[in-house]
Amino acid sequence: MTYREAAIIMAYTGTVMLQGEELKYYYDYLQELMDEPVYTHQLAEGECTDEIKARSQPDFLELCRRIRDNNNKDFPCQKCVYTSSGEPCFFGKDRMCLPLYEYYNLF
Repeated sequence: MTYREAAIIMAYTGTVMLQGEELKYYYDYLQELMDEPVYTHQLAEGECTDEIKARSQPDFLELCRRIRDNNNKDFPCQKCVYTSSGEPCFFGKDRMCLPLYEYYNLF
């Protein structure tokens, strides 16, 4: 995930994805989104965060669409442990492609 993608997720969901010096990517994205600098104290205002969410929605949905498109190309199983041929499906080097609920059950 890129810093920009993390900033998009952070702007739309409100979930902290960037910290410390990485926050500059979030504030850069907010400035681009709002056409003016956004300061920390403004993020405590519901009206400002509502506007940020509304303006970041197209970028967030585009990010979700790209992930889905990449899954269709790169992850043949999409929702299960095995590919249609019965072989384990891997993404990256060592991780199996599992539904999220099964992934958490591994720990």
